[in-house]
Amino acid sequence: MDVAITLSFSFIMPWWIGLIIAHTVNYCINGQAICVFYHIQAGNIIAQKFYDDTIKMYNRLQKDSCIAVAISYGSLSKGKWHNSSDIDIRFIPQKGEWNFWKACFVGLRERALAFFKKYPLDMYIFSLKHSHEVMSKNEMPIIFKDVNDESKNYYQELMSFDDFKIMFKKKYLK
Repeated sequence: MDVAITLSFSFIMPWWIGLIIAHTVNYCINGQAICVFYHIQAGNIIAQKFYDDTIKMYNRLQKDSCIAVAISYGSLSKGKWHNSSDIDIRFIPQKGEWNFWKACFVGLRERALAFFKKYPLDMYIFSLKHSHEVMSKNEMPIIFKDVNDESKNYYQELMSFDDFKIMFKKKYLK
């Protein structure tokens, strides 16, 4: 991304200024600057905003046909949230190279929205197998989307998004 943006800017300004701008844009979107901000507890998101933005992302993901599974891990899947929490979510694309590339653009869209809305999103695009291998086995994942019920092949226990909403409202929204 740095190279593409730098080359684009090099037509209208010195290349090194374009590189600085490109690197800054790349870090803000792909480096998940908002997540880092919240992790060092410099941020303070209120529960209602976090909940509302999570619902909005859920609704957008339902419309994205290139995403087969969207699954969340971390403290939320343990029923814990605090004002410096983020959402650890993995997007698993439908089969096929074209779906993979479309999923990458969905990821870019979600990261850009998260940056501008100050929503603490920790999102990656992996296979379900890889996600299962690297994520903690002590967490019951929250299923945002699972078109073919694939996650049942990897996890004994799953939390539906509706159950997550009930739990979050009961614990954190007054």
